Parts: sequence; structure tokens; C-alpha cells
Amino acid sequence: MRIACCILSYNITKGMKSLGPIGLLKKNQKSKELILQQIEDLKQIFRNVDIYVVTGFGNERLQKIIEKKRNVYNIINKKYEDKNQSYAIKLFMNKIKNNIDKYHGVFFINSNIMIKQLTSKRKTASWLVVSKKGNTNEKDRIGINLDTETGHIRYLFYNIGEQTWCQSLYLKQNHLKYLIETIEDCHDNMFLFEMINQMIDRYNIEIYANYLQKKQDYIYISGPKDKSKIK
Repeated sequence: MRIACCILSYNITKGMKSLGPIGLLKKNQKSKELILQQIEDLKQIFRNVDIYVVTGFGNERLQKIIEKKRNVYNIINKKYEDKNQSYAIKLFMNKIKNNIDKYHGVFFINSNIMIKQLTSKRKTASWLVVSKKGNTNEKDRIGINLDTETGHIRYLFYNIGEQTWCQSLYLKQNHLKYLIETIEDCHDNMFLFEMINQMIDRYNIEIYANYLQKKQDYIYISGPKDKSKIK
């Protein structure tokens, strides 16, 4: 069975409106675009994978870059200016819901995040990629509350705690049905971390913390000033 990866690359990133979607950002003229580096990293991590890119702003330019890549599929979010992550994820889930049985699970990641290596890639559990405080962008830091006995996530919240969510999530196959049910009751402007909290609260699902071992395994690209971080 395969893994599905969903890259959320639909929104207008601050400082990129005149340049295009952040996925087009390059370290220099000879380097790869961020979106291609993300795809390459995900294929290296998961090996047997289908990658779905939810695009919106600058869709045509991203499509030209990814359309020739094997096992990479574009999903267009035409309402990217008015809707948030919950709507984009709904588009993705509608795309794969009839084929969920072919996947062990789904890995969700934002378009400005690069995960270079994962120590654990358990397919039979759901988990968040987690880093220690200081390794992530402080402005957008989302802390986690862990159950000390079980190691499960209790809650996610802004800028509190010593452990930080790296805006990437793996949901195993049987937890995806809870995501589908949650989406139906979510308004279209919810963030992914809010949806996770709602799933945990409603269904009491067990989501673990998957800790990064090295600071360089997580790269946050906030805009053009960070392009030097791209390989």
C-alpha cells in the first residue's frame, strides 16, 4: 500500500504577491523551486507515495512545474482568497475518498515547510511532526499539550509550551474517516490545527508526537528573505 501526501500550496504568502506562489521560490537561478524540493524530499522519506498539491494563487505556474512529475497530481482551489485550510483539505479528501483503501494514510504539510528527514514513519499510527522550542518560527509557533502517561496529543494552541508542531501531520487510514466527518461540520475558514483539536475532542483519537532529531530536519520558509534555506 502507498502513502498519500497533501501539500497545501493555494494561498498568497506575505511578500510573494508580485512574485507568485511560494512554491516557485528558488535559492538561485540554478536551484530547484521550493515545490520541487518538497516533492523530492517527500518521495525520499516515504518512497511509495502519491503527492497531491492543492493550488490556488498562481495555479497555472505551479501546474507547469509539477505536471510532468510522476505520481504528482494538482487539485485547484478556486476559492483560495476567501477560504482557509479546512476548505482546501475538503477538496483533497473529496478527491481521494473513494480510493482511501489504497493508502496506509495521508501526510499533510504546508507549502512553506520542508521536512528533510523523519526518524519514525509508522504507518499504523497517527502522529504530528514535533520540534523543540526555538527550532521553529516563533511568530507562527503552535505548541502541544501531551498526555505524560500515554504520549498522545491532548491539544494544540498558539505560542505556548516547549514542544512545537511543525505544521505537518500523518493520519492513518482508519482516522481519515474521522477527518471526513469533521470537515463536514467545520466552517471553511478553520486552520488544520483547529480541525485536529476537534477530532481529538470528538472522537478521542490517539495522535502521537513524532520528534525531529536535528534542527536542520525542519525548514520554515516565510518568504523571499528565506530563499537561501532552499537547497
